[in-house]
Amino acid sequence: MANLTLVPTPAPTTLGPGQIRVQIRAAGLNFHDVVVALAAISDEGLGAEAAGVVVDTADDVTDFAPGDAVMGLFPNNAFAPTATTDHRSVVAVPPGWSYPQAASVPAAYITAYSVLIDIAQVSAGQRVLIHSAAGGVGQAAIRIAAHLGAEVFATAHPAKHHILRGLGIPEDHIASSRTLDFGDTFAAAGGGRGMDVVLNSLRGEFVDASLHLVAPGGRFVEIGKTDIRSAADVAQTHPGLSYHAYDLSAATPEQVQHAWAGVRELISGGVIAPLPVTRYGLLRAPQAFRDMSQARHTGKIVLTPPAVLDPQGTVLITGGTGMLGGLFAEHLITGYGARRLLLTSRRGASTPEAVELAQRLQGLGADVTISACDCANPSELAALIGSIPAEHPLTAVIHAAGVLDDAVTSQLTAQQLDNVLAAKADSAWYLHQLTANTELAAFVLFSSAAGVLGAPGQANYAAANAVLDALARERPAAISLAWGYWQPSSGMTGDLDTRDRTRLTRSGMVPITAGQGLALFDAALSQQHPNLIPPRSAPGRCRRWPGKTACLRSCPRWSPPGLRPPRPTPARWRPGWPGWPRATTRHAGQPGHHRHRGGAGTSGPGGDGSRAAVQRSRHRLAQCAGAAQHPVGPNRGGLAGHRHLRPPQPRDARRPPRRPAARHRCARGSGGRGRHG
Repeated sequence: MANLTLVPTPAPTTLGPGQIRVQIRAAGLNFHDVVVALAAISDEGLGAEAAGVVVDTADDVTDFAPGDAVMGLFPNNAFAPTATTDHRSVVAVPPGWSYPQAASVPAAYITAYSVLIDIAQVSAGQRVLIHSAAGGVGQAAIRIAAHLGAEVFATAHPAKHHILRGLGIPEDHIASSRTLDFGDTFAAAGGGRGMDVVLNSLRGEFVDASLHLVAPGGRFVEIGKTDIRSAADVAQTHPGLSYHAYDLSAATPEQVQHAWAGVRELISGGVIAPLPVTRYGLLRAPQAFRDMSQARHTGKIVLTPPAVLDPQGTVLITGGTGMLGGLFAEHLITGYGARRLLLTSRRGASTPEAVELAQRLQGLGADVTISACDCANPSELAALIGSIPAEHPLTAVIHAAGVLDDAVTSQLTAQQLDNVLAAKADSAWYLHQLTANTELAAFVLFSSAAGVLGAPGQANYAAANAVLDALARERPAAISLAWGYWQPSSGMTGDLDTRDRTRLTRSGMVPITAGQGLALFDAALSQQHPNLIPPRSAPGRCRRWPGKTACLRSCPRWSPPGLRPPRPTPARWRPGWPGWPRATTRHAGQPGHHRHRGGAGTSGPGGDGSRAAVQRSRHRLAQCAGAAQHPVGPNRGGLAGHRHLRPPQPRDARRPPRRPAARHRCARGSGGRGRHG
């Protein structure tokens, strides 16, 4: 899988009769793609299903027009910026569905519908065995078979049996797909009666065991790619059994259209819904392919292309009049083509600095609005977002707001917790809620390394940033950047003197320059990973904290190619080229949302008010990360869900990766919106 690489997309061709061209917003990954990538079968390309927006139609197409949201089959060309297909292979995306949800449906449900209804002709009371039932086709087949009144039996990895139970499969109708015990288990459950239908994707001896389970006159339908039997041979060894091998890629547009008609009816009737989705950015495709090949997922794996800011859309930046807010506002204009910015702060445009910033940004050709808004007040924030004109809809959110109110843990008051949590955590949560159903090109949270590494005197700030990290793992396509401290002075770092900065450097932290920070931001958007750690570190300064530096040592790094956003040639995935940068797809440990729950210490003695405030902060953490039962304490393993970015260096000056410091002391905070950013 490491040899997967992006290749230039051929120039669009003239559409043939009945064809449409679609801008891809999300594409489903299937086992067929993995088999092609492994060169186990020959094929013309990768990607068979997707969802997106119609951008062009042939003259004879009347069902769709540019701007329509569609989902469907795109044989061998779905992993590209645009794809063409026959108009009969797609349908309109149902209201309320996101593009990743829509991309989870075509292959799974068309396959399940065609196999169970058209081929196997399942009817009420029949016994249906579905192998690998926790996957996309498996879950789709369970829903359709249950709707038809069949008695469903299913296999899956034991770790995924809870999914089958959640779909209504009785315990004695569930077995492992990793052993041959399912034969005895299901024979006993059915009193020796065989299966009327088997939907198979296993191979080898599992196929043989499954064939023996089929009752006389039963149907065995193979949807796998690696162990297809001859129907004639099966008929000789299992008389009376009907064997079918189904290949979705061989279906004609007429057959696909027929299946879509049935699937759409089931969707309209509420029988079926989008499958559970595991989402990967397109640049993490090698990891997605690996996870698919090892069956680590449930439901569907969906690839999403890097988002592109709509120049006609509005970019919202909270804390937009601060040092970082202004820096990134300018960067979005000059580097990303943003033309409409909505900057918020507590005081709005009432300060000379805000007026000067607006004039500077307007001089770059942008339409800039600076509004006073308390983003921790959901009513104020909702009114602000509601004021964005429909002709310039919200296209991106950057949450850079935050305050510091430092104290050692034993002296933290409820008010100090509320001050910090409101500005950073509550605001992020309300931004998420108010934009959850909006298609955004970017949802970026400026977090802090304090939430990962801890920071003396900043337990409240660390906890608030831990909320941002958790929220980014829960919200699709969100990114939380755990900044270190910045070299440019800000309102929160202006009181750092030379001694403070020297102490920070001695501890291992190196200040981030404006140019390096912008490059790291660009790299973060291209990585499409929810939790990233941009702080720089000095060599040889981390030996005093071996436990934390070991965590950092396991985090891969990647040097962004330059100080400005890349302008890549449109590309699509293709297997076989050795040039894919392996480091960009490596990850440490398990998926981040199973770990990381908090940052700096709030355990220890304190007054009643402090303890009550800590409980409130835990409740807020629970809203975002399900962490109500976990104290907001030092998280020495918290880096497992984060990736570490390194600023660019000249090629001949690059050294082996350095380990940033895990801890430092400082009189006041800095960076982003606090000592660590």
